[in-house]
Amino acid sequence: MVRKWAWPNSMRSNLLLRTLTPKFHPTTMRTLFGLEILEQCDLVDNVIISIRGYGHIGGVGSVLKTFSLGAKIYGVATTNPMSLATSIAAGCVVKVEHLPTLAEAVAGGIDEHTITLPLASLSVDYVLECNEAEILQAMKLLAFQENVIVEASAALALAGFNQIALELTGQTSVVILCGGNVDQGVVDNVIYGLRES
Repeated sequence: MVRKWAWPNSMRSNLLLRTLTPKFHPTTMRTLFGLEILEQCDLVDNVIISIRGYGHIGGVGSVLKTFSLGAKIYGVATTNPMSLATSIAAGCVVKVEHLPTLAEAVAGGIDEHTITLPLASLSVDYVLECNEAEILQAMKLLAFQENVIVEASAALALAGFNQIALELTGQTSVVILCGGNVDQGVVDNVIYGLRES
């Protein structure tokens, strides 16, 4: 389901939202996502994707770097924590303090001696950092304007795009929204601001 994003005020950039649900081996599935994006888009200038472990960004990024020369890969990390982003910058696995975050799926560390870090390091051109308020805003935007409920780690990618949307005006950007594992309590509390009594 690739579709153009209609901005409330004006079209600021060609933005394609992609909702994906993994069902196979993580790196293999992400590679298929990259191929599917290329099949559906004639030209891809930018891909914005949340930084998770298990080959998420590396799988998609490696395909796009191979078959869509010139495409820029933006990895989006949450401030709490930045395990893979910190490791990419350092060139080796770095252990970081894990603080609470809405984006729980990106909160884990990465294992040493796996393909995750090398593949991600080769794929990511830029790392964006988002805080909890930006993630929450992206979740609400998707829920209220697109009728799409995604987990916070998926909305993280849109939060990152929102930081650079004006810079990417006139370019084709793909925001990958991967993950819909949200329980009703999160929807009530985070999106609608309701509290359980």
